[in-house]
Amino acid sequence: SAGRWVGKVRRFVENVKRDIDQEIKDEDLDAFRQMHAELSETRSLLQKSTAEILVFDLLIDIAFDVFHETPDLAHPTASTACHLGQARRPQHDECDQGDQYHF
Repeated sequence: SAGRWVGKVRRFVENVKRDIDQEIKDEDLDAFRQMHAELSETRSLLQKSTAEILVFDLLIDIAFDVFHETPDLAHPTASTACHLGQARRPQHDECDQGDQYHF
């Protein structure tokens, strides 16, 4: 009956090995799932940031084009400031004088 005990011990050891391997696989799978979720979140943030940068660059380009294509914006006067509603509004009589307007 020593052979029977040896068989039982071998099966026991095989079951323990199988259980350990399964736990390792489960832990690896959990770690993989967590890493996948983190990478997905990072990708989403990068895509959002890239889109925001592209929109910002587009707005800068548009503002640059408008600024350089509009002579009144390149050399603002009191009249220009009146029409654009700048922070310091000139006095009403300044709006039509055409004097250089300083920001």
